Amino acid sequence: MSKNSKRTKVVLGVLALLLLLGQWLFVPRTYVRSRLGQALQAPFVFLESLRSRSALVDQLKELQIENLGLRAELASVNARPELIQEEGQRYVRARAYSSYPLNNVDNLLINVGENVGVEVGMPVLVTPNLFFGEVVEVFETMAMVRTIFDPGWELQVKIGDQNADSLFVGGPSPRLTLISKGRRVASDQEVYLTDKRYPLGLVLGAVGQISDSDQNLFEEASLDTPYTRSDINQLYVRL
Repeated sequence: MSKNSKRTKVVLGVLALLLLLGQWLFVPRTYVRSRLGQALQAPFVFLESLRSRSALVDQLKELQIENLGLRAELASVNARPELIQEEGQRYVRARAYSSYPLNNVDNLLINVGENVGVEVGMPVLVTPNLFFGEVVEVFETMAMVRTIFDPGWELQVKIGDQNADSLFVGGPSPRLTLISKGRRVASDQEVYLTDKRYPLGLVLGAVGQISDSDQNLFEEASLDTPYTRSDINQLYVRL
């Protein structure tokens, strides 16, 4: 074997040895440095995540407050009185509120008053032709309404196409009294208001269950309405 060949093998062997030593000495140190750097950065990353989370919570709170504000503004807009012209009649639409105590169904408050021309005695309606009560007291921006659920409130009414006379008596369970037996009143017939204090033709409801007795000259019946007191959120005052 020549000297050049031996020298080449020696050089290659030395290079291989140096390569192995480099991998053993430098690669682990680089890995250690990398892991150490990550460990040193971890607290800063944690603190940054806390700041980001805190900022996100603050943003959510701001959005919730803004949402509540928008809801309150929308409720205020919906509660504003609205003047309505329909078939030659003028109405004002009002928001209905329970009066104190809250379980009192005899009367309630509405959010319209002298500011829109409401006066004592004006009829209050569930719809433009369904009678609910009358204004009994007026303030600047509110009014008190007496409802058909007020015990002892009596109104002259007629029943059905045969115009049978009856006396409406208010209360928690409104009823129709003094119905002549000869008029053949039946359930589900409409009941119309004929009291001179109010426009003719307003509907109170319909005849409910009829009670009869051979000993009485008159019949009585319950009054059925297409709503319950808890259903009433808005009303119409006929101006």
